[in-house]
Amino acid sequence: MDIKLITYALYLVLTATIILKVGWLIYREGAIYLYELFPTERDLAKYINRLLLIAYYLLNLGYAAISLISWQWPVDNDWQYAIISLAENIGLIATLLGLIHFFNLIGLQALKHFKSNI
Repeated sequence: MDIKLITYALYLVLTATIILKVGWLIYREGAIYLYELFPTERDLAKYINRLLLIAYYLLNLGYAAISLISWQWPVDNDWQYAIISLAENIGLIATLLGLIHFFNLIGLQALKHFKSNI
């Protein structure tokens, strides 16, 4: 089997697993922030939380799939390059997930502050 194909398959399986696990964790644990933001409208908070989860999955899984085209393979396909590529690209995905989560928290905090000043 081709080393590129194995590496791509590993990358997709590992990143999909990370994205799905982190997404579900953020969905489950982040609901409390939305309930706090909309204390009298729990149904709206649940709806927004589900929409955020769907958007999160689409954005991250789409980016993970599209990023495969940017991989530049050397002429001699070796396992060392495959492992380096996996580490770089999975690390990039993990960093992006952290940044997206961080900015979502900042956005929710700003929305909470804005809502309390109305």
